Amino acid sequence: MLNVGISLPDSLESLVKSETDPALRLAMISCLKALLRGEKMSGGMRLHFDVFDSFSVKLIDVSEKNGSLSSCLDRLAGLGEKIAERSQKLWSALAYPVCL
Repeated sequence: MLNVGISLPDSLESLVKSETDPALRLAMISCLKALLRGEKMSGGMRLHFDVFDSFSVKLIDVSEKNGSLSSCLDRLAGLGEKIAERSQKLWSALAYPVCL
């Protein structure tokens, strides 16, 4: 969304409205509130270690400082998709012998 000119707060607000996971929704609301107070998004992320790992928070913090937040968010999203895909493949591979 950031790549098409939608602001970060507007993007987060849109995502909050469509999110069904309560923990993730609460974390996104914290990030949105931090942004609206003029703080960094990483500050809101730090409050939700159950949702955001320290690597992601630190990466976002650095990208906020050097102005590359949009590309960082894109990369993190891609990484998350790859991890989910590989996790699914692993569980499928582990389940196969059990089914036999």
